[in-house]
Amino acid sequence: MNRSLLIGALALSLSLPLQAASETSAFDQAYHAYQQAIAAKDTQAALVHAREAYRLGADLYDVDSVDYANLGINLAKQLPPDEQDEAASLLKQALKSYKKAYGSQSEKLLEIYARLVEKDFDHRKSHLSALLALGEEIYTEDSLAYANLMLEASRICMRDSQLARKGRNLASDALEIIQEKAPKETLERVEAEYLNGLWADGFRKKEAAIEHFSTVIELLDVLEYSHPYALAAHSRLVPLLEQSGRSDDATAHCLAIAQMKPWDNNQEQKPLFRQEPRWTPAALKRGKKGSVVLDITIDKQGFVTDMEVLDSQGHKDFIKETKKAVKKWRYAPKFQDGQPVAATTKVRMDFFVR
Repeated sequence: MNRSLLIGALALSLSLPLQAASETSAFDQAYHAYQQAIAAKDTQAALVHAREAYRLGADLYDVDSVDYANLGINLAKQLPPDEQDEAASLLKQALKSYKKAYGSQSEKLLEIYARLVEKDFDHRKSHLSALLALGEEIYTEDSLAYANLMLEASRICMRDSQLARKGRNLASDALEIIQEKAPKETLERVEAEYLNGLWADGFRKKEAAIEHFSTVIELLDVLEYSHPYALAAHSRLVPLLEQSGRSDDATAHCLAIAQMKPWDNNQEQKPLFRQEPRWTPAALKRGKKGSVVLDITIDKQGFVTDMEVLDSQGHKDFIKETKKAVKKWRYAPKFQDGQPVAATTKVRMDFFVR
């Protein structure tokens, strides 16, 4: 699938001006170190080297050039949340350089607008509008390319609650196009269904979310290997079905997850669905903190059966409420030799007042 919006470590086509060899060498070292950090997914090192490459690049490139703009984009992408104003400034300068080099209707501007939605908080809605308007100019409005653009915009909207409704609508519109234009077995359809499932879940539309995630699994059933989207969809369905009172249906997904994930005998089993214990008035009144440690048995279907208190601190109600809550948790059962088996694990619950 086309992922033209996603910029990685930009590979610059450098036509270096005549500079002292030491200046060029220092820049090359910084930029190479940045690329290595990106490949190693070392975000801290990537930030250090992106900043250094940007600083050194100022002596090698015209500040309005695309090459220097690329260095600014790289740095903007690495800046932490408390430096978003600097990131937005770098992206705006890059946008000007790109418009000058490629024109205001170039596909190359899409990535910058997408990053501005993330980084320039005060103007995110106008950047989102510009992104979608440019997409309409470049692509046919009912094309798969435009649907992919809407999905990318929808993902970005997930990071901002004020854009939630817009993001949900974009995902829904994109899915309609993909259902009509793309073959059923494509990853585009899977991603669109999964994203719509996330939005439905976020807007508390449980049945719609269940339908989308179930479709993801159905679409991926033809594969002879476990796809990450299938595992994610099974994991999302367990709590949705439990919350809907459909524990038997949730069991099938607990078993599917257990079969898909290779078991390490030393790994700790983590709940797929959990309900938090309730604070009783007596516990709140008499003690502000405490803890309970349980040894629990998880049966072949992922239900919690037996519980033993290994340690407890604080009010006695903490034990009662912890047991009551943990009894409703669901797990992926442990598998041995291709078969589910009962297993034990430990649970610690801490009670405190912030």
